[in-house]
Amino acid sequence: EKAMAMAGGGEAIIHLGGVHVNYGIFCDRTGGDAPAQFRKAAEVLDRAIAATPQDPTAWLYRGNVDYCLADYLRRRGKTSGAACRAALKSFARAVEIDPALKRSVDPKAGFLQQYLREHPEE
Repeated sequence: EKAMAMAGGGEAIIHLGGVHVNYGIFCDRTGGDAPAQFRKAAEVLDRAIAATPQDPTAWLYRGNVDYCLADYLRRRGKTSGAACRAALKSFARAVEIDPALKRSVDPKAGFLQQYLREHPEE
């Protein structure tokens, strides 16, 4: 991770977070430990956000982590409201920084909002 940061700055760390998200999705589909990969992605992206808080891609990827975690939990009948709210917060920040991202965020945000409306107890 440090070598990637030196080679490409915050952008490299952000993309490393994206790799962990994708690996988490792969683990979900193949029986691996998806939550561990989502946690690792969140840790990496949280560091990227701390270093470059105005980078909309970092916020977008961070939202994707929580979106994927919420989906993972929902499909297993577990409480996912906290992950939904965290994803919405990150997506909103990404769009606040770069309004052009609204188009790619809206479908996911709509799904998360619908879920929270249907499960207000979460």
